[in-house]
Formats: sequence, structure tokens, C-alpha cells
Amino acid sequence: MENAAKAAVQTLIREYEHAQKCEQIVRDIWCHLKGENSEEREEAKDAVRGVIAALPLGASARQFEQARETALQPIRTRIAERLDGEMRQEVIKSIDHWGVWPLGISEKLTSAAAVELREAVDALPQSTPKAQLLQERARIVVPYRKAHERHQQKERLIDDGLNEIYRYIQRSEKDYEFDKGAYSMEQEIREPIRKALWEEVTGKETADHVAGIVRRLVREELEINE
Repeated sequence: MENAAKAAVQTLIREYEHAQKCEQIVRDIWCHLKGENSEEREEAKDAVRGVIAALPLGASARQFEQARETALQPIRTRIAERLDGEMRQEVIKSIDHWGVWPLGISEKLTSAAAVELREAVDALPQSTPKAQLLQERARIVVPYRKAHERHQQKERLIDDGLNEIYRYIQRSEKDYEFDKGAYSMEQEIREPIRKALWEEVTGKETADHVAGIVRRLVREELEINE
């Protein structure tokens, strides 16, 4: 009876120690996860608790470790996928930051860049470093910034070129007789010439070249033959 009692006590002790070891492993789950949220941590605890509960009394530390890792692996995978997705969204949204674009850039250009960036980010494999994603953003932004600069330069050239209309009409009045004053004619043909310039000027021309285009367009509008 004494031996049976001792055996029973030993079994209780082993069961208690096993249970304590199981709970300690569950409590220490946070040491074996990275970047998890509270929901994922609780899910990991439940998964590990379920796996190690099936281990026999006297299971080795190695068996506990293997069981824990088996339970945690799919959860780690989901955590990595979530973190990767959040990082990609952060990079995609960062293209709308005021520091990325020059002042006055059109929404059309920034929207097109955002679409291109999303496609480029989606094409990169999971676990691509954030630094590489930001390099993609920089690569995509450059041509759109240049397009904006060309647009601004084109706009400046056209605005300056339109001033040539009035001057050229005034000079032409020396050789041609018009039925309206220079100011009235300038106002009538200014908008048609602006539209024509937007079609013809690229933004790479010199101011003198654009002025020459304006003079030609004035002659066409006023039907002046030279």
C-alpha cells in the first residue's frame, strides 16, 4: 500500500510538473513571435496549448519545442503576410505625401503615378525589403516630376509667347490696314492661338522660337500674307 501510495504521489507530481511546464510554454509565447497583434498572440497561445496538451507525461524539452514550433509556424506565416501587406500599403500611400511632389503638380500625374506604384509593388515578391519598395517609388516618381517640370516650362513659354500677339499686330499695322484696333484683335485671337500653342509647343523650345510660332499663328488668324 505504501509503494502504491508513493507511486500515486509520483504520478501526481509528474502530472503537476507537466501542467506547469505547459503553462510556462504558453506564457512565454510572446518570446517566439515578432510583430504579432493581441488577436494573433491569443490565437498562438490556443494553438500551442492544444498541441502540447497531447504530449505524454515526461516529454522531453525537445518534444515541447518541436510541438510549439509546429503550432506557431502557420501563425508566423500569417503575421508575416499581414506585416508585408501593411508595409506595402504604407509605401503606396506615401506617394501622396506633400514632400514627394513639387508644388502645383496636377492630380492627373499623381494619380497615374499611384496606379503605377501599386502595380510595381504588387509585382514584387513577399518579404521584399521596405528600402527596395521605396526605391521603386523613387524610380516611378522621377518621370512624373519631369513631366510636371516640362508642363510648367511649356506653360511659361506659352504665356510669354502670347504677349507677342499684341506687339506683332502693332508692328503689322504699319504695313496692313485693319478694321479693328490692335487690342480688340488681340483679344479675339488670343484663345485660339493659346490652344494652337498647346498643341504645337513641347516645352523644349526657346522663347524666340515660340515667339516665331506666335507670329505665324497671328498671320494665319488675320490672313496676313508675307
